[in-house]
Amino acid sequence: AVWHAALAPRLTAPVVAHNTVYVAACCEGEVVALDLATGRERWRAATGARIDSPPTVHGGLCLTGSHDGYLYAFASDTGKLVWRTRVAPEERRLVAFGQVESAWPVVGSPLVAW
Repeated sequence: AVWHAALAPRLTAPVVAHNTVYVAACCEGEVVALDLATGRERWRAATGARIDSPPTVHGGLCLTGSHDGYLYAFASDTGKLVWRTRVAPEERRLVAFGQVESAWPVVGSPLVAW
């Protein structure tokens, strides 16, 4: 319990773009944007389950996959949900690490090709 409290929440590696630091709080299933100069929180957005990798920032969007089987796109400046799409082939749930998740989680950082 002491180790968990000292290490929680577990964060992904940071991603820096446009004077903002983006990081995912893994077990909380949240993406957090921080001001690069001050460290103050700009916004926080929740997904439906755990996140295991850093978000991807591209074209005004902050993209992240979640263990709920969805890919999320948040506005990189406000954190508002722009869209989400189910990547899992169907809605099938299971319990992992004490949380309800998709049988087909979206793992890894999203790759943008243009």
